[in-house]
Amino acid sequence: MDKHVFSLNELPPALFAAAGGKGGALARLMQAGYPVPAGLVILPGAFAGGALAPAAWRAVQDWLVAVPAPKGGPAAFAVRSSALREDSAAASFAGEFESVLDVSGAEAIQAAIATVQRSQSAARVHAYSAAMRLDTATLAPSGAMAVVVQRLVRADFAGVLFTADPVSGSRAALVGNYVCGLGDRLVSGEADAEHFTLAQPHGRYTGPAALRPFARPLFRLGQRLEDLLGAPQDIEWAIAEGRVALLQARPITTLRGHDPATGAWNSSETGDYLWTNTNYGEAVPDVMTPATWSAIQLFMQELLPVALPGGHPFIGNLGGRFYLNLSLLASVFGALGFKRQRLLQEIEEFYGRLPAELDIPLIPLAIWPLLKTMVPFGVSAKRRVTTNQKALPAYLAAAPAACVALRAKIEAAAGPVALADLWATDVLPAFRRACQMMQAGASLYENAARPLRQTLQRQVGLEDTNALLSGLSTGDQQLASLGMVIGLWQVAQGEMSRADFAAQHGHRGGHELELAWPRPSEDPAWIVRQLDEQRRAPVDVPALLAQQQTQHAAAWQRYAARFPKQAMRRKLDAAAAAARGREAARSELTRMFGVLRAYAVRAGELTGLGDDIFFLSLDEIGALLHDDRSAVRHIPARRLT
Repeated sequence: MDKHVFSLNELPPALFAAAGGKGGALARLMQAGYPVPAGLVILPGAFAGGALAPAAWRAVQDWLVAVPAPKGGPAAFAVRSSALREDSAAASFAGEFESVLDVSGAEAIQAAIATVQRSQSAARVHAYSAAMRLDTATLAPSGAMAVVVQRLVRADFAGVLFTADPVSGSRAALVGNYVCGLGDRLVSGEADAEHFTLAQPHGRYTGPAALRPFARPLFRLGQRLEDLLGAPQDIEWAIAEGRVALLQARPITTLRGHDPATGAWNSSETGDYLWTNTNYGEAVPDVMTPATWSAIQLFMQELLPVALPGGHPFIGNLGGRFYLNLSLLASVFGALGFKRQRLLQEIEEFYGRLPAELDIPLIPLAIWPLLKTMVPFGVSAKRRVTTNQKALPAYLAAAPAACVALRAKIEAAAGPVALADLWATDVLPAFRRACQMMQAGASLYENAARPLRQTLQRQVGLEDTNALLSGLSTGDQQLASLGMVIGLWQVAQGEMSRADFAAQHGHRGGHELELAWPRPSEDPAWIVRQLDEQRRAPVDVPALLAQQQTQHAAAWQRYAARFPKQAMRRKLDAAAAAARGREAARSELTRMFGVLRAYAVRAGELTGLGDDIFFLSLDEIGALLHDDRSAVRHIPARRLT
């Protein structure tokens, strides 16, 4: 077959993108075993001057001859467009390009291919592109549209199925419409559509009786596609001779939470969820650049390397800020049989206390698919965390020097490709390791402190609980999170040099996770400003720490008097050690964020982008280092956003 013409089941994955939105998706789905009708895709390179090259047409004819003819007549085909961004997460282009259905015979098919290919230049395509803020030059420049030729399904029923409500974003049910006969009558509005729903989590059908026998296959198809493609799907289907055929699957564009061209994010548009940035808002107080958000995503993927059924997002980006999906957390708890009160207890330590009257939109989750995913993950995660907890002290001791060495390698990278190679071999593995050790430290503290806090609150109330769980660190046994405050005081008193302060604490600060912000260690004037502020408004740090320890000692005396037989001192000391481990692990993860910044800065130097580099994701930076500059054109719009 010609190098520009491939059957759907033979199109190489490396050419999925070149086959356009529809062609690439159909090939992927057919090769994954989905019931996609036989077809071929004609790649853009098969066209010259708007006409199909002779060699490509011969390849199409060879394929047509090989397609078995049905009883009673010749095979019929559907000829459809497949532009580069068609059926993408950004835009569907539904109905904008030409489609020619029920075509038989070589001459008619050749004419249909030409009709579809010419439609990329239609005025309505350019109007739609402008409305969707798409660059028409990258959408379908002259000759850049692929064309799909597919065996026509003589449908008894044809319709669409949305795996989430495209208006509200609710995931409570799959919703669909259908007509009797070919689906073009549904798209064109010639026939009134019948409506149906498939309620989650088990697919309970509501709709006309005629479609009921096919409700279960449609529900399974929708669930499988959403899991495979990782987002709510808009699915075209047909039923012929008692079997379901898959005609197309694309993301639901109304549930789009990200515009890669402008860099705008709004994950609240991806579904009906309750989001929170409690705690995260303190850790990442800024509107994140694309580079930082991609680093945060890497961090969370390392902590939760599992996709829950339905592809619901665990984290989100709302207006450039970092949020967590509380609906997903609550829904998992609910599916596992836990009551709301248990959920509130579990999340209070980290996310704060939810108002009793606050409604949490829930996602119906079936228990067995959830257990099938979560049990193996839980077992492997516990094993990994336990192993990492044992390795944590050695890791913390070696991490600062390892980061210094890694920065030196980054600075010495001789060119873009060398830096990209260093990312794969050194930087990314080190960052992943830092994420894992942060998880180990946090888990160590969680196991020690959370049950202790709950016990103390029952025994002595909130105020004394807070006093007992603070003021535990003394001398050189301080929390790493206090290091910058204590270190600045020591520099002001002449007890620490500025160079030592920069080495020990210069990776910390109010914007420590934002890659675009220089660290204090990079800015000699920063410490001067802090010392000037200290002189203008002196703070006696040792006195404040002593006051905290006094409050702790008083609370301990009250506790020991009331509960003399409780073995609480040992538990408090264990919690203090766990808190120090958690904060030290977090500090080293923060130091690794500084290494990611050094990598990005070096990439900006080697590619000539300078600080514009932070308006690319880490993946896009990697592509840029390999001379793929396709994302660079979006930088001005992202910077404005």
